[in-house]
Amino acid sequence: MLSIYFINDIIQLIEGVIVKQKKSIRNYDVIAALGLTLLTLGVYGIFWFIDFVDDLNDLKKDKSAMSGGATFFWIFISFGIYGWYWAYTTSKEINNILAKKRINHKNYPFLNLILAIFLLNIINVAMFQNSINKINEKIK
Repeated sequence: MLSIYFINDIIQLIEGVIVKQKKSIRNYDVIAALGLTLLTLGVYGIFWFIDFVDDLNDLKKDKSAMSGGATFFWIFISFGIYGWYWAYTTSKEINNILAKKRINHKNYPFLNLILAIFLLNIINVAMFQNSINKINEKIK
């Protein structure tokens, strides 16, 4: 028999996952994240991707942007085709942020598109995470 406390715990867990209260944008060790992604056969990469997109939205201060979970969902449903668009536009958005912060680092949208087409979006996420880490260093 399920108790009220058990159901309440499940609801709190779901609310904690859905409503993230982020204090700051996290720096990820890109090599460690890639290693964990390979070690877990891609499972960690999914969580890393979702968290990266949410961090990027926080950095852009764009409340109307699609969440990391929704972005992953559309990439998955479209068999990766939405990932091509996402990689290209994200590269351009990060370049705009880097330019505003006067950070001498650049992403290459066409290269990111090619990587996405050849199913190497995890490399795109690693490159983007490196850029976000550089932005975080400049902010702090």
